[in-house]
Amino acid sequence: MQRRAFLLGLAALAASARAEGGGKGSNPALLTAVDSIAADALRGRPLPGLSVAVARGGRTVLAKGYGFADLERKVPATPETVYQIGSVSKQFTAAAVMRLVEQKKVRLDDPLTKYLPDYPTRGHRPLVRHLLGQTSGIKEFFTVRGFDEMESGPPERYSRQDLIDLFKKEPFVYAPGERWAYSNSNYTLLGRIVESASGRTFDQYLQETFFRPLGMSATHSCGARPAGELLAKGYMPGGGGFTPAPPVNMNTAVGDGGLCASVLDLVAWTRALTTGRAVSRASYRMMTTPERVRRGYRPDYGFGLSLVPLDGRRRVGHNGDITGFMSALAYYPDDDLTVAVLTNRALHWPEVIERSIARRALGLPTPVVKDLPLDDAGRRAYAGTYDFGVYPLYVKDEGGRLRFYMGLGRPTYTLLYQGGHAFVAGEDPDAIRLSFSMKGGRADNLLLRMASMHWYADRVG
Repeated sequence: MQRRAFLLGLAALAASARAEGGGKGSNPALLTAVDSIAADALRGRPLPGLSVAVARGGRTVLAKGYGFADLERKVPATPETVYQIGSVSKQFTAAAVMRLVEQKKVRLDDPLTKYLPDYPTRGHRPLVRHLLGQTSGIKEFFTVRGFDEMESGPPERYSRQDLIDLFKKEPFVYAPGERWAYSNSNYTLLGRIVESASGRTFDQYLQETFFRPLGMSATHSCGARPAGELLAKGYMPGGGGFTPAPPVNMNTAVGDGGLCASVLDLVAWTRALTTGRAVSRASYRMMTTPERVRRGYRPDYGFGLSLVPLDGRRRVGHNGDITGFMSALAYYPDDDLTVAVLTNRALHWPEVIERSIARRALGLPTPVVKDLPLDDAGRRAYAGTYDFGVYPLYVKDEGGRLRFYMGLGRPTYTLLYQGGHAFVAGEDPDAIRLSFSMKGGRADNLLLRMASMHWYADRVG
């Protein structure tokens, strides 16, 4: 997509936006604020398109699309547009497991080998609760050699079982229950457990248990090659604008990130989940209560749900990232507020859009970004290598500035010092925040807020 076409798309913003929920219960000030936030996102990040929904209690007060679901065909994004939602799918998997727990078909303390008897546990005993809470120690499949070929390969060649066979050969990163480290492998295995305990395919179980009873007509397993009249087209940044995202073999994304949905369905889902209609209230409390790990901390993560607060406000949510699409869904229980943001572009942070909308809805101020000075000794105290259980993270002192490096092709960031051993990314301060714990005048470990989650890293060099 050439830059000229992209600018024409921005010029068509007013024509391509469609609002819903503008009657009783609507909030004109919030609508104006969201319009401004969305316009900034389309121009500044930039984005091909996005859809937003905001709900208060059981009422959707705003639902709107901006930009384009398909740039080539000039299809506008609307509240009904369906996006691939990536890891936002994990809460559906966790809820499916909890329904089976309620039916006594699964126990949280069941070992993984009850459902996958041939899984090589190498002397460990990973339990269902370890998989749900991301504390199993099973290696993240994104980091396993051969996954890239499997993800981009033809669906008829690679299945979910091929994916499991790939990562089950890897050693455990740590003993189950020792620490928290995010791993999509956990939820791939949970998808298999749902099928084993229910006697249904994963898609059948979700349709029969949640989607049809709750009236979520737009939500479904994306399938080997997602398609459909309302489905947004995914894009990558490039060529001065956007290029279509390469196809992904969704046969391998079952349980961890393979659902498609609209913002309208996601706010309806959140309402059902939080009011006892999707799972029991007791099950939801377990999903939103972190379990202490043996290293002594309680991670800000429950079962398929992140519990990282926003500016002191309780927040329950998740983000999603799958080739060509990124998403954010958040619920603020003290205010009964839900915000859903779905986008059709890779390598950006929809959580920033979601947080901006939530702050406007909750009357919270925009955080002030500082750039406090650090001398050479101060920078040396933080520079080093940190292990967060997936791959190493690096903080480097370069030219009198600290820079933050991640793996898997992620961008690097200049760190701005905020005081109190905390830093934000200068390129995107509301997306990346690092807080260091000190020992003997030197950083000992790191708490990284990224993609709406907290990641826990120990200094190893």
